[in-house]
Amino acid sequence: MARRRQVFEGKAKVIFEGPEPSTLVQHFKNDASDVVSKKISTITGKGVINNRISEHLMVKLGNICIPTYFMRRLNMRGVEEAYQEVGRRLGILPESGPNDIKGPVLMQ
Repeated sequence: MARRRQVFEGKAKVIFEGPEPSTLVQHFKNDASDVVSKKISTITGKGVINNRISEHLMVKLGNICIPTYFMRRLNMRGVEEAYQEVGRRLGILPESGPNDIKGPVLMQ
């Protein structure tokens, strides 16, 4: 993978600028952690499995006309690409009042 600018890093993934404007590359980590975010170990292949699960769920949602960020999985030729997918850059709606939707909601 060409070197991309990192946008965000969390417990389970790293987000980089995408190959096209308004896209991001999501890289799934092999790290395993407990509830309080303390890294416990690395599980070989965990990132690949999480990438495939994410792709599967996003495609299923798209098939029933629910829009998602997912665009495509990156080519599986390289080791690094096996952990990555390309998605649309979306904003996040802030949490609302007690009678509204709970938690962050993705929006275009």
